[in-house]
Amino acid sequence: MQSGETHVELKPLQQHGWSVSQLAREFGLSRNTVYKELANPTPRIYSRRDCPMDFTAAQVIYLEQLRCAESPSPCTPNDQASFR
Repeated sequence: MQSGETHVELKPLQQHGWSVSQLAREFGLSRNTVYKELANPTPRIYSRRDCPMDFTAAQVIYLEQLRCAESPSPCTPNDQASFR
């Protein structure tokens, strides 16, 4: 769900005769999500996600190899250090 506001809008629209499929299309949600939202008396609360972590050593090496493979000129060890 995008917000609690969407949850508040779903129930009255359903009471006015909107089908679950129509609600899903209107709000860009899956029908399963609409069913879950209509079944709950209050909006679901989503916890905030943790910030992304730094790259692991393996990810850095992969990105270096990928960048060098796409580069028109050969990469030197100094070029590869730019990801660290």
